Amino acid sequence: MCWPDGCFEGRFVQCELPSVARFSWRMQGDVLPETMVVIRAEPIERDGQPATALELEHYGFGVAPIGT
Repeated sequence: MCWPDGCFEGRFVQCELPSVARFSWRMQGDVLPETMVVIRAEPIERDGQPATALELEHYGFGVAPIGT
């Protein structure tokens, strides 16, 4: 995906549709390592109607030094 200020690249590492997808995410040319995104979907019922609950987790940013 690209925006005017840069492009992002990634790869799927797990895809178990319709419930889970896991992929890497990194800005091209960035010195930071790639991060991981996990999306989980679960069918639910809301107000008597079928719906889908989504959970998104984005991790792998590392830890910054104290005081930054």
